[in-house]
Amino acid sequence: MKKTPDIKGWIESLPGVQHTRQGILIINGKQYEAIDYVREFTTPEGSRYPGKYIRNFIYVLGWVSDLKGKGNKTAFIIDGIDGYAEEWYVASYSPSPILPEFSPFGPNFQLAPWNCGGRIDDGIEPKYKRIKASFVQY
Repeated sequence: MKKTPDIKGWIESLPGVQHTRQGILIINGKQYEAIDYVREFTTPEGSRYPGKYIRNFIYVLGWVSDLKGKGNKTAFIIDGIDGYAEEWYVASYSPSPILPEFSPFGPNFQLAPWNCGGRIDDGIEPKYKRIKASFVQY
């Protein structure tokens, strides 16, 4: 897979981004260019829970055919991401570059760790499909 250095620069240019790691995410034997990163957000004044909070994400270039958009019931179990949640979910997706400011490199999706306690599909039917994946840093 060809390394694309401008993805890391673009992610690092976003406000509040810290701790980036560029690599590949391997899903079902296929490699995807990816960036594992931490981003700090500040809630607006007057919010129910004012202040700062930190989120972890993996920005992934490309598209996985199993991701069928809103209401997607897929959880990823990712090796190579130490100290993170066991299950990751699709936090955002763009199968086509409709909004170039959010997908300047084409189709992509972002994964975020499920850190709300329990399993992502506790009390939900049908249960999520679980896909094993690996993150390998460059």
